[in-house]
Amino acid sequence: MLTYAALIALGSQSSFKAALVMIASLLPQTMFGLAGGVVADWLPKRIALMIGYAAQAAICFALPFVLGDSLFGVLGLLFLVFAFAQISAPAEASIVPLVVEERQLVSANSWISFAVVAGSVVGTVIFAPILVKVFDVKPVFILSGIFFCLAMARLFALSIGRPKVDPLRVENVQRPDLRSVFRWLGENRMPFLMLSLGVLAGAANFAMVMLAPRYTAEVLHADPANAVYIFWTSGLGLFAGLLIGPYIIRGLGAWTAALLGFFLITVSLFLLGVIDFTVDILNAIGLIDIYKLGFLPISDRLAAASIMAAPLGFGITVATLSAQTYLNATVPEALQGRIFAIYLVLRNGSAIIPLLLMGLVAEVTGVQPVTALAPFLLLGLAIYAARLHTRWSRSLQAPAYPA
Repeated sequence: MLTYAALIALGSQSSFKAALVMIASLLPQTMFGLAGGVVADWLPKRIALMIGYAAQAAICFALPFVLGDSLFGVLGLLFLVFAFAQISAPAEASIVPLVVEERQLVSANSWISFAVVAGSVVGTVIFAPILVKVFDVKPVFILSGIFFCLAMARLFALSIGRPKVDPLRVENVQRPDLRSVFRWLGENRMPFLMLSLGVLAGAANFAMVMLAPRYTAEVLHADPANAVYIFWTSGLGLFAGLLIGPYIIRGLGAWTAALLGFFLITVSLFLLGVIDFTVDILNAIGLIDIYKLGFLPISDRLAAASIMAAPLGFGITVATLSAQTYLNATVPEALQGRIFAIYLVLRNGSAIIPLLLMGLVAEVTGVQPVTALAPFLLLGLAIYAARLHTRWSRSLQAPAYPA
């Protein structure tokens, strides 16, 4: 909600400003993410979450009145809020195995993702655009502070069990450093590959979020503040992914499910980038008329973009859910905070330079060519990861550590 409100207020003015908003949200992950993971593993999970939520609430309440709603003020608030999220985010991800049984991990992650998506949908569809249109971004920041306070209050009711037995034997993991984590990743290639696919799916999601307001204005010729209403079907795809995703993961396996999700992401992004071609295809099979219900006064481009947002949301959910569930099930509990910190650092930090370049290129060429070409890079990286998986499969048959 915070980032989207800033994108509405600033990103619709310039693709470069939109890139700055995204970088202010992602840069703290690169700078503090690994240290945050160490803290999340060192402190009790409840304490780590309380520290993160309390600091974020204080920032949301104080900074709008100190720095205002200028570009510097908005970027500063986003940077600080996401800086403290580097403690709470890995703690949130790593606490799951402590509160549910292993057989419940897929369902638990699905429900957690459902709650996150539901909150994001409410925030981006209702609160952010309405409050920014009627007032400005300040009420969105204040409301976010209230939500952080509510999250902190719920921690007192959370029942946390003792750490589970680690699925793989790990040496010297109780010391809160990063060497043992990188050693574990280096000796267990499949978790590394799943982490990589989750990173790529997250990067694709960030790119679309950044470009959505400008895409709406430049390609669809609509008000950028209405982007969430045009792409409402992405939320439909997200919810479908949360409902069907666990069955796909159980039926196909986490690796195949992650590849399927990522394939849907790249195809959907490409078709959004060649929207006129997509309109022709969808018109040929009658989907445009079905979407319009025969009377809705919207353009074919807008209808096609809305239709393609559904498989995009579905693919993002399935890929992300597959990666997180697999990591929860295989990573030793003592390493989970740091593993998820690395996952978030790679997902967010590795996207900074591409996002900045995409924003600058979009200023010159327009947003449509960038949307069409970006998926080829992502798909190439996914194919490369799949080839690595094939080459490493034999080594994964042996125990990661000698008995």
